[in-house]
Amino acid sequence: MSLWEKLADVTFQEHPIRRYREVKDRIAHDLVTYADAIILDEDAPAVPAMRYASQRANRGRAAELEVAAKNLPAWYRKWLHRCGEEPFKAAKNLRALADATWREGADTHVANIKRWLRL
Repeated sequence: MSLWEKLADVTFQEHPIRRYREVKDRIAHDLVTYADAIILDEDAPAVPAMRYASQRANRGRAAELEVAAKNLPAWYRKWLHRCGEEPFKAAKNLRALADATWREGADTHVANIKRWLRL
């Protein structure tokens, strides 16, 4: 977290900003879980269940991210844009990740999500 983010958080104590950061942290955690699910043996019986759970989580997180981003103050959205963070593009890639059918495409979406959320 940069100094500006810490100052903004302490100074304004904006609930929407805190909510956005919480969603962003959950997405980062989900991406790690997703990577673990991909690395597992494809023939293992738990893999389809884990993949299905990851798909549902990605769709849910995409919706959460969009709502959190819409509730952000305008000045904070502009600041995010200036820093290269695009939550709506990340949400679009989260949905695409949930629908990805091949690993290379999924890896591309993960890379885009990390780029758009600056993870």
